[in-house]
Amino acid sequence: MDAQKFKDSVNATKDNLNKNQMNDQINQCIMAIQDSLDARKGEDNALDIVREECAEFIQAVSKMIRFGEEDDWYHLLEEYADVMIALEVVKHIYHIDKSEINNAYLVKLKRMVGKIRENGGIIK
Repeated sequence: MDAQKFKDSVNATKDNLNKNQMNDQINQCIMAIQDSLDARKGEDNALDIVREECAEFIQAVSKMIRFGEEDDWYHLLEEYADVMIALEVVKHIYHIDKSEINNAYLVKLKRMVGKIRENGGIIK
């Protein structure tokens, strides 16, 4: 997406939608994507998309570290959103329940907090 168009759209959305409207529109879009996948069942394709979107996110992170300009921040935001969408698709294809994700998320968060307490910071 064109960088300026993305930036303008993000700002317009922020100014024109309340939280409920935002959630409703997100859910409608996710359902439309899921409906299209049900017809094609592209599991391998979905995993390829996740891989590509994660790679683009990594590139955006690298640019943010190197340059840290406002446009880089919006690029990071755009790629973050693309990764989230790709992960939603994978969640749907593999029938991963939100409670399963939350459980895994909590386990990983607790592990990270334990490492921080143990080592005074996040260490691999």
